[in-house]
Amino acid sequence: MFIKYAFILFACILALMISIYKIFMQNNKRTEKTACYLSGLTWAFALYVLSAVILSIFISGNINKFVIILFALSPFIIGKLAAYKTENFYSIIQILCAVISAGYVFFV
Repeated sequence: MFIKYAFILFACILALMISIYKIFMQNNKRTEKTACYLSGLTWAFALYVLSAVILSIFISGNINKFVIILFALSPFIIGKLAAYKTENFYSIIQILCAVISAGYVFFV
């Protein structure tokens, strides 16, 4: 049960951090604070993926395991598809994916 709530927390943190970066920090001059924020965002991605992998081990049902693994791989799949010109579009997809994954795990 703890793993389930940890995943939901990390998914919400990830979605929130990407949203804050895209709204407030993306167009600003790169500073030390921006670098620290991006380090935190990287940790949010890592914790999201790690908690999804751990959750997929302990969740019941093969379909649920497959869906959680798909959510765990989503940052890498989206990163492979994204280009500089379409960064905003894929960021929105990543935010939606994190929110949908949190909702999916909450209701499973």
